[in-house]
Amino acid sequence: MSDFINWLESLDQRRTVLVEVDYLNEGVSGTLYLANRPFVSRASDVQRSIPYDDVILGGLTYGRRMGGQVSGSLGLSVGSIDLAASSEIVIASGYEFAGQEVRVYLGDQRWARNDFQLVAVLTCESLVPTGRTQYSLKFRTERLDLNEPLNSSVFTTGPNVDALKPVCFGDCYNIRPVQVDDAGLVWAVHDGTVAYIGDVRVDGTVVSATKDTAAGTITLSSKPTGTLTADVIGAGGIDAKTILTEILQRLGGISIDTVSLDALPTDSLGLYSRSGLSYRQAFDALLKNFGGFWGFTRLNVFKVGRIVRPQGGSSELLTPDDIILDGVAFDRRIRPASVIDLKYRKNYTPQNVNGYEEGFSTVRKENTDITYVYPDAELKEAETLLCLSSAADLEAERRRIFYSTPLKVFTVNAFALPFAYEIGQEIRLIYPYFEMENGVDAIVLSITDDPLQGVTQLKVLIDG
Repeated sequence: MSDFINWLESLDQRRTVLVEVDYLNEGVSGTLYLANRPFVSRASDVQRSIPYDDVILGGLTYGRRMGGQVSGSLGLSVGSIDLAASSEIVIASGYEFAGQEVRVYLGDQRWARNDFQLVAVLTCESLVPTGRTQYSLKFRTERLDLNEPLNSSVFTTGPNVDALKPVCFGDCYNIRPVQVDDAGLVWAVHDGTVAYIGDVRVDGTVVSATKDTAAGTITLSSKPTGTLTADVIGAGGIDAKTILTEILQRLGGISIDTVSLDALPTDSLGLYSRSGLSYRQAFDALLKNFGGFWGFTRLNVFKVGRIVRPQGGSSELLTPDDIILDGVAFDRRIRPASVIDLKYRKNYTPQNVNGYEEGFSTVRKENTDITYVYPDAELKEAETLLCLSSAADLEAERRRIFYSTPLKVFTVNAFALPFAYEIGQEIRLIYPYFEMENGVDAIVLSITDDPLQGVTQLKVLIDG
């Protein structure tokens, strides 16, 4: 990678983008080999002696942008590729491209194919004509539909026939099971095996029940006359890593950055849904507890992380030589917090019953007298799935410190060096304006790459 970064910084470049597009032709798989310059791989390359059709005219931008202010899902944006209508492209327009993988490599026209760097893995949608002499290769923003419900099992009999079964992950408090049979004796807490079923209650009073953890059901001796609830430890464990791993196994067929999962906090969480819960909703619900983000990297690997304030000491420098003329602009200011109200220990079934009235417990942290310094400091509230007061207290304190002073977001338009950056990474930004001449520490919030033009746009977070 160091040789590649040195090449990105050099002026002696014949920048070449190679795009390998998988397709199906009457069920038979194949690959289109496209480039923005004439290029033929060498006999010694893994891809031996392959001519790349130099038909790429433009387009091909892709980026990851955080859905929330400093947390949430990384939304992917992908621009189409403009292609000249060569005979190969015209013939290929009859092939099937939907859902097929596209690999983008960056390097120098003088290099062997083996020396090119894989910079993106995308998912194709279609190849369509846009005129007599030009075609467009279009992409999906996601390889998988993360809006699909993760609980795909349905009830086959009873009053809820054809309805989705509930799902329970982690340590869930006072959930309301779903009726399975017409008699109202069997109730489901999950669409499969759970770890533990604790107290079962009707209107807050504990009742006897047969608890089948293998089936994820509760069986009563008679139909309840009030609201049935239970405490359940669901599938996959009780912390973010183990719950995410369980859900990702349902999704299947994806590469996972397990190191990023290992770095997540190990606090107990509880996630329950009686109806449809999409993968996207589940990921958001789990990562927001720690101010975290999730998404897919350039190489289509699922990754999680947390945004922190700049700490200092990064060796990754972005200097005026790396930045386009007038390439830095102020984007927005994030207001500090006067008070952090963090809700935890979610009660999934609030009731007019002693001890079960409130939907959450709350911990409060204050930045005392902050409004004297920052009059626009505001109350910041958050609902979490954290179970324990000790974990909620630590998270509220982390947020209090995070929002103890203003933060600013800047847009940086740079040359290709940031191809090597990742969301959440800390860099050192040096620029002759905006009080950055001596350098400021910054956290990368979003990245948009344009490998054909050799430029990258960043959103970065700095102390305000």
